[in-house]
Amino acid sequence: MVEKFLRFHRRRNGGVWRHPDGMGKAEVEEYLTFLAAEQNVAPST
Repeated sequence: MVEKFLRFHRRRNGGVWRHPDGMGKAEVEEYLTFLAAEQNVAPST
């Protein structure tokens, strides 16, 4: 799941990898919103 998180943000960042140390709450919330809205993952996940 971590790899998918990083790949998601790489696509959002123009193909540039970002280190997880430089990510925070906003990036996690963006990814969870994406999962719930576009991937039909249950919000409770």
